[in-house]
Amino acid sequence: AWDHPWVETNDDFYTRDEDGSYPMEAIGNDGGKTGWTDVADLNYNAPLLIDSMTAEMDWWVSNTGIDGFRCDMAGMVPYNFWEHAIPTLREKHGPLFFLAEWSEPHLLSTFNADYGWEFHHMMNDIAKGHKTVQDLAVYAAKQDTTYPDDAMKLYFTSNHDENSWQGSALERMGDQARAFWALSFLFDQSFPLLYTGQEVALDYRFPFFSKDTIGVDWASNPEHAEFYATLFELKHDYPVLWNGKYGAPMVLHTDTATHSAMIERGEAGTPGSVVGIFNFNHTESSFTAPEGMNLVVEAEGVKVYKAELVETH
Repeated sequence: AWDHPWVETNDDFYTRDEDGSYPMEAIGNDGGKTGWTDVADLNYNAPLLIDSMTAEMDWWVSNTGIDGFRCDMAGMVPYNFWEHAIPTLREKHGPLFFLAEWSEPHLLSTFNADYGWEFHHMMNDIAKGHKTVQDLAVYAAKQDTTYPDDAMKLYFTSNHDENSWQGSALERMGDQARAFWALSFLFDQSFPLLYTGQEVALDYRFPFFSKDTIGVDWASNPEHAEFYATLFELKHDYPVLWNGKYGAPMVLHTDTATHSAMIERGEAGTPGSVVGIFNFNHTESSFTAPEGMNLVVEAEGVKVYKAELVETH
């Protein structure tokens, strides 16, 4: 921030403009100004900056008890900072969770998870008819070659940026918004995000730079609340859906003729397996769940089934 004490005490921590003035607004990876006039650009070549920034992060863990960080625009910070800060903080505090708001495989050498931006935009394009279920298969194959098996991707149909600038999930995806969220929930490597108001079908763009006073009636649209709550309960109870290396690999089937897909987590029909069947053409899917699987949730464009867990004594 431009009013941080470092502006007065540590001028070498800041990037200077062509006139030698500082602070200056944040600079992007392309060298151009970002337009973020409330964010002062830091000079990571300054001898003490990396240690000082790490100490700032340490303060939050030590004094507030948080168990991790979501690191905004993580790819715009030099990677050598993360290589130093994250192991240093974990050595002191234990297994802190780090989420990178960025999408580059090398970040997962230090971060626990990154953002699934490409998947998000692909779902929007499928909803608009610009892409097909075949693109899901292409994406999955690419992920298998670029990310490790234990990778975690934050998948979502909405977040604070998308809601404000592109519209709510309902605005972008219509009555199949829940189907696309279930797709992001069941997809391989998924670490799912549910954004404010989705559980009550809130179709509203929150203003980005001002306090919002709309309020939310949390008792409205109980069928949406039940849909999301049931899926999260399923994720907790069924190991095939657990994050990263703890879950089961995905088997994806697609049929472009009917614009439908089926995702298997675990061998379909065996105890503890989960299957999602999707149709984005507002017709019946060409796929059916194996016998012995029970319907868990259903919404426009999606049905999710489970095979009961085997009881252990």
